[in-house]
Amino acid sequence: MGSPRRTYRRGDAIPVRHPLVGDLILWQESFSVDSAPGQRLVTTQAAPGSPSEEALAKLGAMMGRA
Repeated sequence: MGSPRRTYRRGDAIPVRHPLVGDLILWQESFSVDSAPGQRLVTTQAAPGSPSEEALAKLGAMMGRA
């Protein structure tokens, strides 16, 4: 799995191992923040219908967020 210190580019698939739901493949997107020069907003998500999306839904249910 990838190192948490690695810098990923837009559109990279990021492997993540979560202790409760196991291995996930997440996609990263980053955006500039116009009101905060030099800052970036980074989002990650699983591909729709993927096992990673199912694992994230399971994690959300575990945390009380169905």
